[in-house]
Amino acid sequence: MESHVPDTPRATVLERLDLAVARRLVERLVGQDSGPEGLVQTSFWCPSAADRPAWVAGLLALRGFRLDDHEVACVLTGAPGRFRPEHQEFKLIRGFAELTDAVVERASSGQTVDGWWLVEMFRRTTDGIERFRNNTLRRDMPWDALVGVRYPEPGEVQPQLDGFHAGASFSDDPELFASLHPVRQAVRLMWRFARIAPFPDFNLPFAAVAFAAHLLASGYPPLLPDAGDRVRLQRLARGRAPLRALALESRLLDQVVGARSRA
Repeated sequence: MESHVPDTPRATVLERLDLAVARRLVERLVGQDSGPEGLVQTSFWCPSAADRPAWVAGLLALRGFRLDDHEVACVLTGAPGRFRPEHQEFKLIRGFAELTDAVVERASSGQTVDGWWLVEMFRRTTDGIERFRNNTLRRDMPWDALVGVRYPEPGEVQPQLDGFHAGASFSDDPELFASLHPVRQAVRLMWRFARIAPFPDFNLPFAAVAFAAHLLASGYPPLLPDAGDRVRLQRLARGRAPLRALALESRLLDQVVGARSRA
């Protein structure tokens, strides 16, 4: 009689992601003299300088701007390039670069985002563009509204921002939110912020910033947007509140494994 050996359960994408992140942390701890009090800072995933132009270009691509990494790098380094200081693209590149720096600085102390911090970041990011001066919270429907999405009326935006913070589970169901893996929490809060759409424009890029900030504060790298993410995130925002986003989870795993292999 043949003996039957049960199949070994296959690790999920998120389990493999956590193992990859843990291996990276162990590799960084080897040879260090710092004690447990330095563990949080050691585990923080600081994006590399090489990632910065791709991150900025990817965020702007979510609003339809076609920029390559080199064009962004030229603006950030002051090298001659396609855009001059008076161009809108130049101002947005600088603004979004400062935004990513602020996200990293905040997350390095373990702080995730909240609604009013994102409002202040929007004001700073768009400060150099005339149509956004004194025009931070929208007074009508967003200019980048998605077809089929019912947005809060302008008068409802401020109360919804009041509840968009970790202490209120980002206005999600507290029990459900607490039960989710941090990556899936980040997906949920990205969806929720995209549905509030508090700004006149650039709501999807800022929802992606919220996603990245929660990942960073939880010990994961920000997921660098790729060419298909505009359609992908628009589709996600149109649907019901997601419990998972397997395509994003798989890409995050690939990004962590790729970073380890290059280290």
